[in-house]
Amino acid sequence: MKTGVGHGDRVGLISWGNLDAVRLIHSLPKIGSVLVPLNMRSSIRDLVAQITDSRISILVYDPSISPDVLSGIQKSASGITMVSLSSVATAASSAVDDEELISWDPENLHSIIYTSGSSGNPKGVMLSFKNHLWSATGSSSNIGLNHSDRWLLCLPIFHVGGIAILIRSVMYGAAVVVHKMFDPVAVNHSIDHLGVTVISVVSTMLRRMLSDREGKKYPSSLRCVFVGGGPLPLQLFHQAEELKLPVITTYGMTEATSQISAMPLDCALHKVGSAGKPISPVEVRIQNEHGDPTSRSGRGE
Repeated sequence: MKTGVGHGDRVGLISWGNLDAVRLIHSLPKIGSVLVPLNMRSSIRDLVAQITDSRISILVYDPSISPDVLSGIQKSASGITMVSLSSVATAASSAVDDEELISWDPENLHSIIYTSGSSGNPKGVMLSFKNHLWSATGSSSNIGLNHSDRWLLCLPIFHVGGIAILIRSVMYGAAVVVHKMFDPVAVNHSIDHLGVTVISVVSTMLRRMLSDREGKKYPSSLRCVFVGGGPLPLQLFHQAEELKLPVITTYGMTEATSQISAMPLDCALHKVGSAGKPISPVEVRIQNEHGDPTSRSGRGE
């Protein structure tokens, strides 16, 4: 990259999902830079707070972002360099040759991803390559790998679930179908015509997909639908069951690089209300109000 960014520098990315963003996300590790995806929907105040907190030195922004937001960031985040995504993404992926690659260490920091802030201000979670690797390993241990897998990305790339899809798919050697944002008509079209085999959604997204579907069954090539972000309503569960939709309820958090637990694929429609079992090698500790713990592990312990 011709922006002076190098090893250890934090690079902010504020963008919807698109191929330029994907190129940049995969280019940054090659030069040892740390990815910091920022929420496109955040206020200027929150964006500046996260830029300052994570010590971002360069902010790469989507051309569609409001000029008022860009101006507000520029005024409040002193010393930051701002560059349009369209001007750097292709250059970033082509300018890094073999001589510039850093030595890869699984303990290196890969990304800083901010939590939703449901219990206070969003917190920047520091995730290593190893964190992403074990998350990918755990997910594949549950649903397996298929040489023809295509994972549909319609979650925000500033959310750990969206980033996880991109990282996992590279590790799996699987294709990704990238959508700018969620649209039920576009999602259903991709499932029908682009060979999508896996998709991750929340229950509201699933409801809109089924509403657009109007009772039409999904192709057998769609082998897994992860549903997280909260409980799956019983009525929606039964709708999915009627369409033979392979729904897997899951629970995760940013600190765990996405998934913590998920239903096994062969039990997807048989445990209503469950978020499944801890995926290997995750360990879950549950304790009562007295602090007395019970443990369950993805290793079957």
